[in-house]
Amino acid sequence: MLRSSAGATIAAITAAGLAFTLLLVVVMPLINFHNRVDGEANRVLSLLCLRFWLFGIYVNCFESALFDRGNPIWFFLLSASFGLHFRRDIASGHSRF
Repeated sequence: MLRSSAGATIAAITAAGLAFTLLLVVVMPLINFHNRVDGEANRVLSLLCLRFWLFGIYVNCFESALFDRGNPIWFFLLSASFGLHFRRDIASGHSRF
């Protein structure tokens, strides 16, 4: 009885962690890219961040570097996600800087 309960708990935690990771790493950057402001300078910087983000996603499909904070790919993925989020904040006029 204890074994199946522990397995169900681990499965629930794993599913919730996977959903949260996919939301933050895959879905939110796409939403932020879609909600960016128009303009040549913003378009170029947003596309650069999108390319870094796509590179990080593609590399993580073959190698699991997503949770390895010592890996440079993790830094590029984090920087690109932050850049897309920052571009979206500028578009909405809610920049915190």
